[in-house]
Amino acid sequence: MTFERGNVLTDEYTHRVVVFPDPGEHVEWVGGDDAVAEFPLEPGASIVVPAPEVGRVRVVWESRHPGVAGVLDRWSFDGGDGS
Repeated sequence: MTFERGNVLTDEYTHRVVVFPDPGEHVEWVGGDDAVAEFPLEPGASIVVPAPEVGRVRVVWESRHPGVAGVLDRWSFDGGDGS
């Protein structure tokens, strides 16, 4: 997946961005102890994660403020054409 557009994500406001394939193990894109990228995360950045043949994938942004988070995007896979 690619961060196509938006504001640059810095560690000033972002704790981490996590990709959750369901089923599957989450991937810390940026932030966190096991992150695959470093701040700042800029438009154009890409990551490859294992996607389920059947299931969904969510990209979640977590703020530096506890309890503040949001789903940036989500996809569902039905085993057919990948949509």
